[in-house]
Amino acid sequence: MDYLEVHKNNLETAALQPLLERIEILEKELEDLKKSSELVLSDKGAKLILKEILESLKSKGIKEIDIIDLYSKSNLPFVQINKVMEELETDGLVKEIE
Repeated sequence: MDYLEVHKNNLETAALQPLLERIEILEKELEDLKKSSELVLSDKGAKLILKEILESLKSKGIKEIDIIDLYSKSNLPFVQINKVMEELETDGLVKEIE
């Protein structure tokens, strides 16, 4: 490798360094977002997630589920889970058991 090739490689590496650092920062931010305690979704999206969870549990023969279980399976805020479950109850898809 001659001087020009070495110099060219050093320039390429120097140009890539800021990009590599930015990628590393973005990957860390993505991991932090994945670890965040709650999802932020529209009620429509939350309804789809909760319906999917309920259907999955129903197919396994589970007929009763606690809101805490829904929270742990969905990572949705409790307020949103309550709202969506009330909608599902109004639609006749679930029934609250006290």
